[in-house]
Amino acid sequence: MQPIDAAPLLVGARTFVPIRYVTEPLGARVDWDAAAGRATVALGETVVELRVNNGTALVNGTPQSIDPADPGVRLLVVPPGRIFVPLRFVGESLGATVHYDPATQAITIIL
Repeated sequence: MQPIDAAPLLVGARTFVPIRYVTEPLGARVDWDAAAGRATVALGETVVELRVNNGTALVNGTPQSIDPADPGVRLLVVPPGRIFVPLRFVGESLGATVHYDPATQAITIIL
């Protein structure tokens, strides 16, 4: 289990975590372009691009809604500049299985 250095955020019914917390343990590389407000995550042949204030991400160049049930879900920048992402979207976009156990409130990610 990877220790988290910032508490997850619950926004509505969605869990957001620091981008590096969900991506780097899977072996992904993260690049942040502050000027463009864009986070790029690469794992193997998969590239996920998320932008601030945009409910659509690019997965291998193809637009995908981050959360079809809630178009307001998007990448968050939390002061002093931490990048938080919707856990399920990023994990599954990288090919992982994300499981939530409501009894324990535990989230498991398996690649």
